[in-house]
Amino acid sequence: MGAITFSGSETLDKIGANIKFVNVSFSNGGSNNIKYTAMIDIKSAKIAISGSFNIEALITSCSGLLCRAARALKGRHHAYDMELQRIMER
Repeated sequence: MGAITFSGSETLDKIGANIKFVNVSFSNGGSNNIKYTAMIDIKSAKIAISGSFNIEALITSCSGLLCRAARALKGRHHAYDMELQRIMER
């Protein structure tokens, strides 16, 4: 478990947002799913948002260097199995 703290009060004031507090929690949902709950305290209301997402689908759907590496790593097992099968057939 970890925590990240940052202050965006100057920027929030510039855009007119009156947010007092934001808390986002993540937990393991099993089968590559990550559950999240976000609590937002605005001047006159509190909002809670929760849901889940598949971390593998998220990582492999993007196009950056880390994403390409994740897709290559995922495909590595298939390539390894195919090479092993080719060797065994000799």
